[in-house]
Amino acid sequence: MRERRSSFFTAVGWLLVVGWAGVIWKLLTLPGEETPDIGFIPFGDKFGHAGLYFIWGFVICWSVEKSFRQLSRVGVGTAAVFAAALYGIASEIYQSGIGRDADLLDVLADTAGALLAQFLYFSITVRTALRRAIAGRMSPEKRDRGQVPSSLARRDRSDKGASADEGKR
Repeated sequence: MRERRSSFFTAVGWLLVVGWAGVIWKLLTLPGEETPDIGFIPFGDKFGHAGLYFIWGFVICWSVEKSFRQLSRVGVGTAAVFAAALYGIASEIYQSGIGRDADLLDVLADTAGALLAQFLYFSITVRTALRRAIAGRMSPEKRDRGQVPSSLARRDRSDKGASADEGKR
C-alpha cells in the first residue's frame, strides 16, 4: 500500500511540474497588450518571473526527490535550477520570435526564483514546519507514536547524523 501511495504522489508531482510549466508558458507568451499590468510594483515584471519559477522550482524539487531517491540535495537542487534556467531561456527565445522582447534579466529572475525555491525546500526550518503541519492532520495514535512521513523522517535522520558526526570531531 505504501508503494502505491508513493507512486501516486510521484505521479501527481510530475503532473504539477508539467501543468505549472504550461501556466508559465501561457503567461510568458501572451501578446504584449494582453499581459497583466503590474507596472505599479517596482520591478514587478522580474518579481513575477521569480514568483512563477519559485513555485515551479519547489514542485520540481519535490518531484525529483520522490522519483530519484538516490540523488543528494545538491543533485535535486541542481536539477531544479538547471530546468528552470533552460526553460527560462527557451521562453525568452520564443518571445523574441513572436515580437516580444527577450530579456536576459528575465532569465536571471527565473533562475533566482528556482534557487530560492530549492534553498527553502531543503531548509530545516521549512521541513520542521511541514512536519508539524502534517502531524496536525495525522491520527492521534500515529502522532503519539512519533510517526512522520518517511521522506521527512529520512531527511531528519540524515541531518541529525551529520551534526552528530561533526560533534565527534
